[in-house]
Amino acid sequence: MDTSAVKEIDNAAVAIVGVDKHIEYSEDFEAAQLVQRLAQSDKFDLHPVAEDLHKKTFGEYTRVMPFELIPEEEVIDTERYKNFQLFDSESAEETFTQTSNFITVKNYKAYNPVNMHRGHKTDLAEAIPDEAEAMLLVGLNYKLVQENSLIPGVNKGKIEADLNMELVKPNGDRIININQKAKSDDDMKVVLDAAILDPDKIQPLVMEATDKVMVKASEFISDNLSG
Repeated sequence: MDTSAVKEIDNAAVAIVGVDKHIEYSEDFEAAQLVQRLAQSDKFDLHPVAEDLHKKTFGEYTRVMPFELIPEEEVIDTERYKNFQLFDSESAEETFTQTSNFITVKNYKAYNPVNMHRGHKTDLAEAIPDEAEAMLLVGLNYKLVQENSLIPGVNKGKIEADLNMELVKPNGDRIININQKAKSDDDMKVVLDAAILDPDKIQPLVMEATDKVMVKASEFISDNLSG
């Protein structure tokens, strides 16, 4: 990975940081309705994960990067950011946010950066201070992946956490993209290709995969982007 362009940035603004409750699933599973019900369940609580990701973004992740962060309150607490709308119509924005089920903290916009194309990112740049040379978009996503099982009709599934940190210029040009993935060590039983997505069963796997991917991201950033 070429990290030289990052060193040319003097300051950046964190424009988005959050976690998606929607669990993607491999095509081996037929679990669309169950997954969506899980995302809408209050028992499946990823707010602590969003809080931790926010803390790490402003702590160990960006602390060693070779640029300064514009203070958070000078970004998300401004009327410019608060009044920003990525979509012209409420229906389009509702569809986008319902699809992502994106969980944020404070006043961050609930737009999953993984679902944003270049045009979206260029538009988002209008919400951050003019002096920002780049914006940092941080998103944590999950996927249910199948593991082999010797029992007929019974599969096992693990949770894979996918942490994506993208630094882009206001014109949408990507400066660097940090992508780290990690699977849970434990698994859950998946019967007849229908995932048993009980929040009490899947939450521990999500937390386990989250802890692993956050450590991987910290190590990668320290090894490759330390100023």
